[in-house]
Amino acid sequence: MPAKPTGSEPACYTFKEKGWHFYSNKKRPRLPVIGDKSEMLLIPDNQYQTGVAAAISSSVKPPFEVTFSYSTWDDDGSEWAIWNSADGLTFFFLKDISDYGTPPDGDSLGLKPEGDGYAVWLKLYGSRTITLSGQNNMILDWDRFKKAYSQRQWIPVKVTVLKDRIQVEANNQPVLNHHTDIDTRFSGMGFSAGTGAADAEIAVKKLCVTPLKTQAAETSPADPAFPGSVKDENFIPAPGLEGLDTVPAAPDSVNPKL
Repeated sequence: MPAKPTGSEPACYTFKEKGWHFYSNKKRPRLPVIGDKSEMLLIPDNQYQTGVAAAISSSVKPPFEVTFSYSTWDDDGSEWAIWNSADGLTFFFLKDISDYGTPPDGDSLGLKPEGDGYAVWLKLYGSRTITLSGQNNMILDWDRFKKAYSQRQWIPVKVTVLKDRIQVEANNQPVLNHHTDIDTRFSGMGFSAGTGAADAEIAVKKLCVTPLKTQAAETSPADPAFPGSVKDENFIPAPGLEGLDTVPAAPDSVNPKL
């Protein structure tokens, strides 16, 4: 049975209520860490080669809207130290979480390897981006997003899932827009995160889900020119998230394989 969210619309989850399932590739320390009931520390700073995830079933179907905030930080990180902090986090939804397994570390960001459902990726390492992936983790839309590394600032995110498109706002700016027939076979949602040979503190809070009025959602403009998603015309991403690295590779001593 899906866990029952707390509160009225928007329905806001707590991370201490029944229904959450937590996964980690490490026994010590025990991750993720739940502090305040609405806040979850996915990975503390200085934890390397770590993959974690938190998943819950939700009965919500499109059209709906999800809001949450995230924070990323590293003791030797900065907006410009792009090789120091890794690897990032995802928010996934409409995903099969019946057998999540061990979350992968490194640039998989802790996301269950099977390619069902959808995920918003926030990548810290190298070419910092916000990305939308779908079946087989294929890139559906992406944007060079400067706040993936937030220096412990809480960054708000809104994911709007309609029957024919997914739109994402981050830091109160539209960044992603993808038109597709939404696959609603699965109902899992949650967060994942990963580090490799570089690390970062990764946290999320205030996860809320709001069902949208069907009539209003279906009659809203399609927004084909949804602001954001400004791409380099010469950049063609490879069929995998590794194709988003658009900055020169770091030396092996600085950029170990994650």
